[in-house]
Amino acid sequence: MSKAGGRPPRLPRPPPAHLGQAIARRLDQAIRNTGLSVRRVAAQAECTHPTIIRILDGLGLPDTQTLIRLEVVLGATLWPADLYGHFTPTPHPPTPAP
Repeated sequence: MSKAGGRPPRLPRPPPAHLGQAIARRLDQAIRNTGLSVRRVAAQAECTHPTIIRILDGLGLPDTQTLIRLEVVLGATLWPADLYGHFTPTPHPPTPAP
């Protein structure tokens, strides 16, 4: 679904907010699935538990190294690769040459 001119629809929140919320939801579910405490996950991922709390509370995005370590420790994909798929403009067929 794109607006006139092939532009994607406006997002109600800035893109980093969407990303942060998606990562926080996935992180929360992954921690619940493992049954580990936030402190245990932090220790295994070699980060601090306040870092994980900030991510869960939507107060910050993890850096790449932290994200990868959390994914490995939790055995879960936290990066939402499909997050903006519905905001991608639909390709238009090529315009015929005159």
